[in-house]
Amino acid sequence: MFIRSITFALMSKQSAFDYKILASYLLPKGILEFFDVTSVNEDHTGIIEETGNERVLLHIYLDEKDAREEEWHDLKPNGFTESRQVNDFPIRDHKVVLHVRRRRWLTAEGRNIILDRYSLLADNTGYSKEFADVLKKIFGYLPDNGPLAGAILKVDGNNLERAYKDHLSGFRNWEQASHAEDWVLHPKNIGKRLGIDETMLHKDLMTFLTNKEGHGKRHTLIAAVKGTKASDIINVLMQIPQEQREQVEEVTMDFSDSMFAVVTEAFPNAAIVIDCFHIVKRCIEAVEEFRLKAKREAQKAQNKEKAMFKKKLEQLVKSRKYYRKKHPKKYKGKKRGRKPQRLNKRFRPTMLANGETVIELLTRSKYLLSVSGEKWTDRQKTRAKILFRMFPKIKDAYTLICSLRSVFSNNLSTGVLLRLNCMSGIRRFQFVRCVK
Repeated sequence: MFIRSITFALMSKQSAFDYKILASYLLPKGILEFFDVTSVNEDHTGIIEETGNERVLLHIYLDEKDAREEEWHDLKPNGFTESRQVNDFPIRDHKVVLHVRRRRWLTAEGRNIILDRYSLLADNTGYSKEFADVLKKIFGYLPDNGPLAGAILKVDGNNLERAYKDHLSGFRNWEQASHAEDWVLHPKNIGKRLGIDETMLHKDLMTFLTNKEGHGKRHTLIAAVKGTKASDIINVLMQIPQEQREQVEEVTMDFSDSMFAVVTEAFPNAAIVIDCFHIVKRCIEAVEEFRLKAKREAQKAQNKEKAMFKKKLEQLVKSRKYYRKKHPKKYKGKKRGRKPQRLNKRFRPTMLANGETVIELLTRSKYLLSVSGEKWTDRQKTRAKILFRMFPKIKDAYTLICSLRSVFSNNLSTGVLLRLNCMSGIRRFQFVRCVK
């Protein structure tokens, strides 16, 4: 049986293709990056009256992976939480229940915490986010306690998908269905404050133009264009009436040259606003350059010190040979001269107060330089103290980033006016306000 073959593959772990590729299509998107499938079993719950088929409940057990990043290396594992059931999309005629266990971690203060790096459940429901969105569109609400709760056990996954696509979604009668794979345009959603950015969507790079006043809800999406080529995006946006395009006052974007060309061509009256995230990111990249430069210099100094140590050992060997030649051993068992030094010594770099070398200090400081000091652990605070004492330039750069964050964190009514030279002075970006 299909289910039993999956269970056998999971238990035997014969190859990566045995279950990971198949499970990636059956389970919620991206869940296998954070969870391991420990077992799969089925529960026979009766007969479906409408079809006469046997009703099967499919149980998939998931345990959270130990994939801690550097900022969490001080945490100690403390077992798993109690298993939580999550209803997911049915497979064929089988209802799917995910049994999810998350890892517990023990902090230095003795508190139990959970690193919720993957949000699986829809708010205040027992459904996965993707399944909850579909059910809400079909029924108008989530049937947790209503009369349709039992119907979820009987739903056919193929029929559910077909009914939603053919009747509920309105896809068949959509006027943009012919070119939807390449671009989609909703001119009615345009406003005075827009945002443009690119992102990956189903392995395709897409460019999205949104109305910021929509706040991610309905009437937010203005255009979606496949790719990031400026000419393709401009051709789509130019279909918006000129009067509407000239009413746009500002467009939020990153430092992309193609996005800059799109905005200047399609929205001539709009001011270009760079969001705070990318500004701080650029500053962090500058601090990273300081760190890498210091690391390279430390590596050169260590290599030089190692070469001098090796040369010293070679000189010691020569001196010992010369001593043996000048002072031959005449009598057996009689020791003469000074006690020879051991030559099998290994080079050991200088250790700092926290037990790390300079190179290790600079390598492990990458994360702490990218976040606020409030998020540092005790070990990272000690590391930062030594780092800033040895490298004052890194300290000055990090202090500037913290000052910039404090400016952006304050909601200034008058706004903040900044000017940034880009592209070697070819153009200037004007930051009309702090965009979070």
